[in-house]
Amino acid sequence: MFLLKSLSGKVLGNNEVNIDNVKLSGELYQQVQQSTIRKVTSECLFLDSLMTIQKTTRPNYYNLIVTRVFDEGEDELENDNSEDELPDDYYEKVFLITEDSRFIKKIWNHEDKKQNAFFWLEKSDDNKITRYIFVPFKESDSQISNFEKVIYQCIYESKFNKKFTNDDEETLNKYIEDYKTKSIVYNTEEEVIRGSSIGQQEEPRQEIDTTVSQASAINENTTKINPVENKPLGSMKNISDINKDLNVNADGDVYCKPHNIFKYDIDESEFKLIATDTIVKITKFDKFDYVMKVEGNVQVEKNIDSNMNESFNHEFKSFIWCITTDDNLNAYSIVFDTIEDKEEFQRIINLCKYEYVQRKSIQKVKDNEEFEYLLRAFDNNLVITDDEEEHDFTKDYPVNIPDSTNEPNSYFVLEDESEEEEEEEEKTNKIIKNETQSDEYDDKEEEPPSDDGLTNEELAMAYKYDRSFVVRGNKIGVFKHTDNKKLKYVTTIDNIQGLDNNKFIPENLMLHEQDNTLLMLNKDAYDSDENKVFKMDLNRGKIVEEYNTDYEYIKGLCPTSKYAQLTSEKTFLGYRENSLFLLDPRLQKKNFMDVKFQYTSNPKFTCMATTGNGNIVLGNEKGKISLYNRIGVKATTVLPGIGDEIIAIDVTNDGRYLIATTKSYLLFVDVKEMFEYSNKKRVKPIPRKLQLKPEDIVNIKEEISFTPARFDIGEGLERSIITSTGPYMITWNLRRLKLNHDDSYRIRRCNDTIVSENFRYNENKNIIFTSPNNVAMVTEGMFKSPKAVFSKKK
Repeated sequence: MFLLKSLSGKVLGNNEVNIDNVKLSGELYQQVQQSTIRKVTSECLFLDSLMTIQKTTRPNYYNLIVTRVFDEGEDELENDNSEDELPDDYYEKVFLITEDSRFIKKIWNHEDKKQNAFFWLEKSDDNKITRYIFVPFKESDSQISNFEKVIYQCIYESKFNKKFTNDDEETLNKYIEDYKTKSIVYNTEEEVIRGSSIGQQEEPRQEIDTTVSQASAINENTTKINPVENKPLGSMKNISDINKDLNVNADGDVYCKPHNIFKYDIDESEFKLIATDTIVKITKFDKFDYVMKVEGNVQVEKNIDSNMNESFNHEFKSFIWCITTDDNLNAYSIVFDTIEDKEEFQRIINLCKYEYVQRKSIQKVKDNEEFEYLLRAFDNNLVITDDEEEHDFTKDYPVNIPDSTNEPNSYFVLEDESEEEEEEEEKTNKIIKNETQSDEYDDKEEEPPSDDGLTNEELAMAYKYDRSFVVRGNKIGVFKHTDNKKLKYVTTIDNIQGLDNNKFIPENLMLHEQDNTLLMLNKDAYDSDENKVFKMDLNRGKIVEEYNTDYEYIKGLCPTSKYAQLTSEKTFLGYRENSLFLLDPRLQKKNFMDVKFQYTSNPKFTCMATTGNGNIVLGNEKGKISLYNRIGVKATTVLPGIGDEIIAIDVTNDGRYLIATTKSYLLFVDVKEMFEYSNKKRVKPIPRKLQLKPEDIVNIKEEISFTPARFDIGEGLERSIITSTGPYMITWNLRRLKLNHDDSYRIRRCNDTIVSENFRYNENKNIIFTSPNNVAMVTEGMFKSPKAVFSKKK
C-alpha cells in the first residue's frame, strides 16, 4: 500500500506542497530604521521560537507563522507580572508568503558571528518596510534546505495560482533562480531605509482551465459599465470620485459576468473551487431590491441585504458571502482576475445596498455626505486613524469616584468569606437557589437549578461592591465576585412587587446611588397603562419608592453620566420612542419629570447611553444615531442609518468612540467633538462595520444574532469590546481594531446560548456572563483565535 502511494506520487505528481512536518527552531529579529538617523537597527523579537507554514483559506496561498516558545510556566508568569495588556502579536507573528516578501536565505554577519539566516520584507499600510530575520539553531543543513525549498514552492503557487506538481520542477528551478537574483537586490538594509515599494513588477495574468463555460449565456443586452479608478471607496476624498451609475439591461441585470466560484470546506478549512467560468448576475427584481445569482452547475441566490455577511478582500481580490441553503449555512467566494474587476463589483454591490437601505434611487441622492457615509459603512477595508497622539492604553485616567467607601450594613445574606472557594477554572453557579437548599457553602458540586419553567433574562453589574444581579422571572439572583476571579452565590430576591403589593417581572435594571439602590421597569408595562419607575433598596431587598411619568410606558433607563452609579447622584434619564427626559425623585409633584424633549415626529428610539461628562447618544429602529450635549435641545449630530435597527449602544467614557449593535453586525464610530456643537457642513466620520468572517459564521452553524456590545468599564481608557452570538462570546481588541487588523477579534465557546455578558469593573480581563440557567466568569486568556477555536472543535 505504501509502495503504491509512493509510486503514484511519482507518476501523477504531488498535488500540493508538503508543509506538515516543515518547521525550524531559532531566533526572530526585525530591522527598522531609526527615526533620527539613516541607520537600521536590529531587535530580537523572539529569543526562542518555532517557524512553520500553514495554509490560508484561499487556495494556493500560505502563511509563515513564527511562534514564541516559552519554558514551562514562563508564559503564565509573564502574564501575571504584566500590569499592561500584552499585544496580540506578543506570542505569534503571521506573514503572508508571496513574491513581494522577497524571501531569501543567506549568511548574516551579526555580533561578530556569521550564520545562515532567512530574510524577508513586510510592507505596512503607510509604506513603511520592516525586514525580518530568522536565525535557525540546532537544525541540520538538510532541514534548513528543505524549509527553503518549501517556501519557494509556496511562493510559486501564489504567483501562478496553481498547485505545484513534480512536472513543474524545471519551471520552478528557473523561477527560483530568477527570484533569488531579484531578492538579493531588493532584500537589503538599504531597502528598509528607502522604504521604496516592493513587488512593483506586474504579474502576468494566469487563466484557469475551464471545463464548464457559461460565457455564451451572457445576454447581448448586458450594458457595459464605465470602469472606475483603482481606488477603494474608503480612500475617496470626494463624492465625485464615485460612479453612481446602475445601468439595467433588458433582463433587469445590473451585472452579468463569468467567474470562478469557490465554496468553503469546513473540514479542510479552506475555499475550494466548485465551478469555473460560471455566470454571476445582480438583478433588480423590485423598485429598490436586488438579488445576486450564480447560474450554472452551481445555482445559488441571495438578496442583497444586511444578512449577506459579505466581505471584500483587497489583497486576495476576492468577495465572500454567506447564504442559507437546506437549513445549512454556507460561504461562497468569487476571486477576480484584477483589482479593477473586484472594485467594480464592489461598487455595484454597495450601490444596490444603498437603494435597499434608503428605499430611494441612487440618482436622487441630494445629501452627498450622507451618501458617502453609507458607502464607507459598507466598505470593510478602512483604517481608522487618530489625528492626535495614540491613546496610551497602559496609563490610568482617574474617574470621579466619591470618597465614601462604606459598604451597606446588610448587602443581602453574605456567605462566610473564610470558606474555601472551588478551584475550577470556570465556575458555574446556580442562578436561583432552591427553597430547600441550605445557605451553607460546601465543596460539593451544586445541583442544577430546579425546573421552574423560567430562564435568566438580564444581567446588571455593580461597580463599587463587586456584585452581579441576574433576572429570572419574578426573582433576582445575586452573585459576588471573589478575589480569585470566581463567582460565589449570595442570595435570591424573591417575589418582587410594587408598593401596591402587585408582583411584576423586572427589566432594564440600573444600579444607582453608589450601588445601594436598583432602578427597574415592569416588563409587562407595554401591555398596560404602567408608567412607573421602581426603586429597590438593596439593603432590604424591597421596592421602597415609585416614580410616575407623563407617559403610558417608559422604554428604557440610563444614568446621567457613564459612571453616575458610583456617585450619590439622584437624577437619572429615561426615554421612549419619541422622547427623552430627566427624572428627579426629589421633586414634590405628581410626576417626577424635570426636563423633557419630545419630537413631533416619531424617531423610534431603541437604546441610549451617556459619556463621562453627561453627553447623550441614542439609536433608533432605522439605524440612525443621534448625539446630544444635553437634554432639552436638538441633536448636535445625527449619523445616517444604514438600514438595520440598533438594538444597543455604548460609548467610551471620554466620548471619543461609540459601538452600536445590530442583529448581524456592530458599528464602531469615531465621534470626536461631535457632541460639542451642531454644524451641518461638518464632515461625517468614517464608520467601521464589524462582523465575523464568513468562514467563521459557517463554523458557528447558525445565523448571527449579537447581544448588546459593550466597552470594558473602569478607571482608564477602554481596551476591549465584548458581545456574543449563540454560545460564542466575541471580544474585539480596540488597538488592533483601529489599525484595521483582520484578526482583531477572539472567540470563546460556552456550553449554552449566552443571554448577556459584561466586563467586571476595573478588570477588563474578567468577563461575567449568564446563559439561560447558569452564570459564570471567564478570563480574557480563555479567548482564542477563530482558527484555534474551530479547529479544536473539529
